[in-house]
Amino acid sequence: MGGTIAVQSERGKGSTFTIRLPQRIVTDEPIGNFQKKFEEYVNSMRGYRESFRAPEARILVVDDTEMNLTVVEGLLSKTEVKIDKASSGVEALALTKKNAYDLILMDHRMPQMDGTEALSRVRSQEDGLNRETAVICLTADAMTGARARFIARGFTDYLSKPIEGSALESALIKYLPPSKVVRQEEAEGAEGAAAGQMTELESFYASVPELSYADAIRFCANEEVLKKTLEQFYRSIKPGANAIDGFLMEKDYKNYTIKVHALKSSARLIGALSLSSDALYLEELGNSLTEEDIARIGELTPKLLADYRRLYGLLAPLYTAEEEARESGPEISSSELNEAYEAIKQFIDGFDIDAIDGFISEVRKYRLPKLEEAKFAAVEESVRNMDWNALIEALRR
Repeated sequence: MGGTIAVQSERGKGSTFTIRLPQRIVTDEPIGNFQKKFEEYVNSMRGYRESFRAPEARILVVDDTEMNLTVVEGLLSKTEVKIDKASSGVEALALTKKNAYDLILMDHRMPQMDGTEALSRVRSQEDGLNRETAVICLTADAMTGARARFIARGFTDYLSKPIEGSALESALIKYLPPSKVVRQEEAEGAEGAAAGQMTELESFYASVPELSYADAIRFCANEEVLKKTLEQFYRSIKPGANAIDGFLMEKDYKNYTIKVHALKSSARLIGALSLSSDALYLEELGNSLTEEDIARIGELTPKLLADYRRLYGLLAPLYTAEEEARESGPEISSSELNEAYEAIKQFIDGFDIDAIDGFISEVRKYRLPKLEEAKFAAVEESVRNMDWNALIEALRR
């Protein structure tokens, strides 16, 4: 981080360790009540329980990172809110043109069309169904004054990422039509394993120092969401690391920064806090991009990629049995595989992510013909990255 560590020691008396880290002053405005923030953090660690139902409400969540969409969907799973998902501003515009939403959650930093531009286009759609809909910005920018900046850009409010269940709930209760929100008593008693007993996943986390179970549960709310999020992270490691490496080699710092920004959030969701912190620092370097910053990016990215790829091996035991079972199981025929591909094509235009995921999950239960492995890998990666252009190309092979 460009800082220094020094020590002064006197035998028999003690030692003084001094750490200096250069930091930019963003604003002279006080950061607020630390004690209050700490208490909010402690309360959030106790776990999230839905306290309302809204089966008549319909929202749109826009984010280019699949894991973030999964987490929001998981956090709201018991509220019965109807959720549409979009992985880009372009998809969001197609959906807002057809459907009226009670609330829109819009990621700020997306490639090609960012959240601010997407918001502006939603507001200006001719005969638009969502010109007055509340739009909450999803952003990793939680610095002082962020709310005022995003409201000035036209957003109704903002939520910092990774999103916590209690903050998301408060936003929905505040902005959904009151007639569609039914409050309820919080269910008594903790869900899941009995007190004092560790779940299988919690035991696995305890064996991996790089991961924090407490933080992962705090952001994913429960193990069901965490398991799905963790698998998505695991399967995205190889293509994600290769993309960061490739953009760095091409000196494409714009897309490099977008990728490390996404890694910052996704790593934090699964409790990989050190990796998330390293990605955050590289993202900041990519945003300022002085000559010194470019040099630091070149120095530090190899370590980031090594730590990122190391997680693939650490997480592999969770999925080895499934992969071995598939290899020893029945083989799907090329004709059956083509039927699945044809079905996927039908859902691309409607951006039906859940239906496409369903077909991919079904295919993954079978052993693939050797000649089909490369094509399916390309299809699966495109779906994981929600890159519809790449998916269309992969299906044409």
